[in-house]
Amino acid sequence: MSARFLRSLAAGVLLALTFPSTAAAEWHFVPTIGWTFQADTSFLDPDQGTSRVHWSFGGTVTLVGSGIFGVEGMVVWTPGFFKNDGVPEPARIVTKSRTLAMMGNAVLTTPRNWTEYGLRPFLSGGFGALGFSRTEVNNVFPDE
Repeated sequence: MSARFLRSLAAGVLLALTFPSTAAAEWHFVPTIGWTFQADTSFLDPDQGTSRVHWSFGGTVTLVGSGIFGVEGMVVWTPGFFKNDGVPEPARIVTKSRTLAMMGNAVLTTPRNWTEYGLRPFLSGGFGALGFSRTEVNNVFPDE
């Protein structure tokens, strides 16, 4: 292929990407990284691992149309939630654990034409579930 053809192709692709298209819906993906602090649980925690700081990873996807309603989904994964690395290896009971939180929300926002395609304030709320998994030495304390 000639260099002229490649330049023309690149210019054509760049030109096609610069023309705006009509948006039928807005969607947002928000990745999250965080950590737990002062966590507590009603489940048995033999190593007191929930009081330790643990990293969390996840994300939220939101879909909002031109009207006032939308939907949102959120997932957060926390590895090692019941593990306590401060406990020496021979005395440690929990060898592996995690939590997984999932939530589905309804979104209420202002119509797109009210804000002239600028910032759109919104309210979001819904229901979710939190699950956990824990592996212990000799399975002394099975998951409740």
